[in-house]
Formats: sequence, structure tokens, C-alpha cells
Amino acid sequence: MKHHSLAEQHYAPQAALLETVPVDPLDIGGLCRCIWQGKWIIAASTIMALVVAGYYAFAIAQPRYAASVTVKVAKPLSIAGEDIAGPNLNSEIAILRSHTFLNQVATALELQKDPTFNRYLMPMSPWSLTALRTRVRTMLTGQLPVVPDDEMIRTKTLENLSKVMQAQANEDSGVLTIRVTSGLGERAIQIANTIAATYIQDQLETARIRTENTLSWLSAKVSESQIALAEKEVAITELISQSRAADQVTFDELTRQAMDTDKRLRDARAILAGLRSGDPSTTQNPLSINARRIEGQIAVLQDVRADLTSQLAQQSTGLARLNQLQREADASRVLYDTFLARLQNTTLLGAVEDRQSRILSPAGPAQYVATRKTFLIGLAAVLGAVLGTCLVVARDATRSGFREPGQLRDATGLPVMGQIPALRLRNPVQLLDKISLPATQDVQDAATALRTALLVSGADEPPQTILCTSSIRGEAQTLLSITLAQAFANLGKSVLLLDGDQRGQGVVRYVPAAKSGRLTDVINGQIMVSHAIYRDPRWPVDVLAAQKTRSSDVFCSAPFANMMHRLRENYDYIIINASPILDGPDAAILAQHTDGVVYAVKCDRTPLDLIKAGQDTLENVHAPISTLVMTGVAPRHQQQRANRSLFARTGLHV
Repeated sequence: MKHHSLAEQHYAPQAALLETVPVDPLDIGGLCRCIWQGKWIIAASTIMALVVAGYYAFAIAQPRYAASVTVKVAKPLSIAGEDIAGPNLNSEIAILRSHTFLNQVATALELQKDPTFNRYLMPMSPWSLTALRTRVRTMLTGQLPVVPDDEMIRTKTLENLSKVMQAQANEDSGVLTIRVTSGLGERAIQIANTIAATYIQDQLETARIRTENTLSWLSAKVSESQIALAEKEVAITELISQSRAADQVTFDELTRQAMDTDKRLRDARAILAGLRSGDPSTTQNPLSINARRIEGQIAVLQDVRADLTSQLAQQSTGLARLNQLQREADASRVLYDTFLARLQNTTLLGAVEDRQSRILSPAGPAQYVATRKTFLIGLAAVLGAVLGTCLVVARDATRSGFREPGQLRDATGLPVMGQIPALRLRNPVQLLDKISLPATQDVQDAATALRTALLVSGADEPPQTILCTSSIRGEAQTLLSITLAQAFANLGKSVLLLDGDQRGQGVVRYVPAAKSGRLTDVINGQIMVSHAIYRDPRWPVDVLAAQKTRSSDVFCSAPFANMMHRLRENYDYIIINASPILDGPDAAILAQHTDGVVYAVKCDRTPLDLIKAGQDTLENVHAPISTLVMTGVAPRHQQQRANRSLFARTGLHV
């Protein structure tokens, strides 16, 4: 058991992690219906985008033309004439975009006099974007606009020239493609060819200057080497002429003579020593003739040896100096020969023309590149449709009202017994003329269906007095009252339309002849009910209008209750058009004198919180809502819902 509890503790956090919140599936059908219902918004957005794009493409946008020229960039040569690494085309592109090069092109074409490149030449509208931005910056910073000088104009011109020029490199072939766009085809061709010609000329001038500098440097080096070589040769000649240096043979001969003298001197000394030690007579007479002769030879040999030693020392120093000068002279000669050869090669390279860059193909006929009208219009159509779709979906996602009766029923828990289509009238007084015509047949059918639903709603007795109200104004509860009264009158019954809207125009807006204030006169006993009621010959419904006031005291009085009792005896059905329930207590008070409350909810407009507020207000006075009626329903939406209901009943699927 202990092991089991540990396992549960171990897996409990993992189980908690695995718990997920269920996500509602995407309602593809609802999304499609939403898009279809907003198809006119999408179409309008698309058409508007097409109009804007077409106006921009054909009326505002300036045409753009492009001209291209190709240039073959030559490989550079070394001073010795050998090929070196190929040209770096990226460096050449950097040269094309440099201000120094662009300044040459701008000067050649006089672009500072062209308003296309020098916007300061064009008069500026005070309402242009640049002018407005300048004024705003002046107001914020307090600094006056800077008057452009020549340097600013030149810099701006070069920037504009750089924007219209593009350069592409092909490293394999060493070819540069220069592309220029302009509002005029001929101008694009002229600029492209000028850039290519200026580039070639710049390369030639750069090569010329480089060659001249190289020749000048090599000439100086050749002169310096020649002078150094001459100095070394003169020094060698002077050293030899002064006998301070001899060649190697003479030096070897002197060395041999010195060695021979040393040998003879040793032999003479040996003989002299023998004479002095071995001849007795010599001992008795040391100054014998032989001894004196040998001594004389030794003295002569010593003098010769000293002279040879002096000559060897002098010749040895001179020979070392001679060898050093000879080596320096040889080095100077090699350097001189090298610089002289480079000078000759560089002189020859200056005449080589096939190594220069050249234009492969000049700019031909300019091509139209902008504005791409077809692409722009197609893109505008797509963006317009997408924007319209987003607006439709956003409107549907953010709407606070209800579009489907089922949604309204599920949210409120109240039955929805009718859907009154929207009725468009140029003037409200035309309602009585059109209420029985075929043009309003859908409204008549909806009112008839509501009447039937009220009569067979399941109550013990059908309602005789019906109150029509809504949450706020603008939800067509007055139109609901009039059409419902017309539907009951079509049964051949006597119907009274009591206008209890004291805070608005009410029924008087549609029936101006029904003067307001008669209801108050009846309650006060000033006139009879029969005299206060208005009967229109075009309409089989009696109308009794209340006085326009902000007070509800008249509906709380006993005379009003007595009047309602008498009206019940005289009419089969009484339809009361009350003011909105949240506009004052009138509707709540009138609801206590009725058998049922028909609550108007504007389609796709009235939020749930207002409906709940009105429902709570009526329940507090014990006059709950009998049914909800959606008003302002678009006829096509009503037909689509009817078709879906038919498909659902027959088991078919769309």
C-alpha cells in the first residue's frame, strides 16, 4: 500500500500536466456564412482598393524606364608584365558608387540643373509632405529651415544619382552590368552610357597616372643605381692606380718571395751557427772571412724580409678593400640592370591597349520597368479582399448583438416567436400607404407569424392586451406595435393601438394625424374615449396617443386603470406601444395592465446585458417577458435562416 501511494504521488503532477482545456472546434460553416453575409463589404473594399490602385497607377505614378550597359573589366599587369590575380569587381562597384566618380558623371551631364536629381529646383507646394514636415520640425525645434548651399545641393544630387544606378558583377567573366532607371527612356540611356564612358576614361587616366608614377620612380632608381655603380668603379680604379692593391697573382708572388727569404735566412743562420761551433779556428778567430760573409748575407736577407713583410701588409689591406668594392660594384650593377629592365618593360606596357577595359554593349532601347500596373492592380484586389474579409470577421467577432434566433434564445432562456424584417421608408408617414402593399409582404408575413405564435402560445387564454417594448430606443418597437396591430386587425377583430411612449415620438411619427395628449385628456375626464381615438381611413386600427412628458404619474392613477378596463370591454385586442424599458418606468408600469409583453431586440445590435437588464426590470414588477422578437432583420438573412430550418427539418445538409 505504501508503494502504491508513492506511485500516485509520483504520477499526480504528470496527470495534472496532461489535463487540457477543451477547445471549441472551428465553425467553418459559421465562418463561411459570416463571409457570405459580408460579401458586399468585401466587394466594396476590393473595389475601393482597385480604384485607389488604378488611380495611382494611371494618374499619379510616373513611368520608369531602365537602360543597361555592360563593361569588360581588364586584368591588371604587374610591372614586369606578368598577369596577376583577376580584378575584384566588388571594388570596381565601390568605385562606381564613390562620390568622386559620381561627381565626374554629374558634372559631365550637368545633373545639378536637372530637377529630377536636384529637387531644390522644383517649386515646393506648401501642402506637400516635405513642406509639412519642415513646418512641424520648425515648430518643435524652433530652428529655421537651412538654406541649401552648393555643397548640400551637390551631395543631394550625387545621392539621387546613386539611387537610380545599380551595378551587378559576374566574377567568372569579369563583366560589369550597369543599370540606370529614369522617368525618360532617352535620359536613362544617356546616363548609362555616360557612366560607362566615364568609367573607361577614369580607368585610362588612373592607368596613365600609375604608369607615369612608376616610370618616374624607376627612372630615379636607375639614376641612383647608375651613380652608385660609377662611384664603386672609380674607387676600384683609384685603389689599383695608387698601388695600394694588386691582383691576387702579384700578392701570391710577394708571399712566395717572403717565404723564400725566410728560408734563406734560416739557412744562413744555421751555417753561421755551424761555423762558430764546429771550426776551432773559427773559435780562435770569430771574424773569419766566411763568418763575416754569412753575417753580411743575413743582414741583407733581414732587410729584404722586412721590406717584403711591409709590402705584404700593405697589399693585404688593399686587396681586402678591393674585394669589398668589387662586391658592392657587382651588387650595384645587378640593381641597376634590374631597375633598367623594369623601366624598359613599364615603358612598353604604357602602349599596350588591349589590356584596357572596354564597353561590350552600350545601352540600347530603354525598357519599361515601372509602374507595373497589372501587378499593382492584382495586389490591390487581393489586399482589398483580405482587408474586407478581416473587417467582416472582426465585426462579427466584436459585435455585441445577436444575429440568429437560436443564439438569442440560448442566451436569454426566452422564446423567440418572430423576426420582423427591416422596412426602409424615405418618410415614416408612408408606412400606412405601404403596409398592405406587396412590397411589404415579408413584414406582413412576419407579423402574421408573430400573431399566430401569440395566440397559440399555450396559455389558458390568448392575450388580449399586449405590451411592445425594448431595451433602448432605435430597436423598432413602434414598427413592431403597428405591424402587430395590423396583423390582429386582419382577423376582423377590433384593435386599439395605445401609444404609451411619452418620452419619444412613438406612433405619432408614423401617424401624425393621431394628435398626442388625448390619452391624458381622457384620464382627466375632459373628453370621451370615443372622441380621443383617431381612426385613419387607410387603416383598420384605432389609435390613442399619450401626452409627451417625462412623468409617469398618469399611468399610476386609478382613472387609467378604469380606462383600461373599459377599453378591454370595447376592443378585442389592445396593443400598447411603450417607451424602452431602460428609458424610464413607463413600460414597467404599463406592463402591469397587460396580458403579455413582447420584447423587441434589434438584430445584430442589442447586447445581452441590456436585454438582461430589461428582463430583470419586468420581472421585478411581476410582468415577465412573454416572447422576444428580433427586429431589423435583413430579408435575405431571414430567407437564409428559413432555408436552413427547412433543410434541418427535411434532414438535408448544405
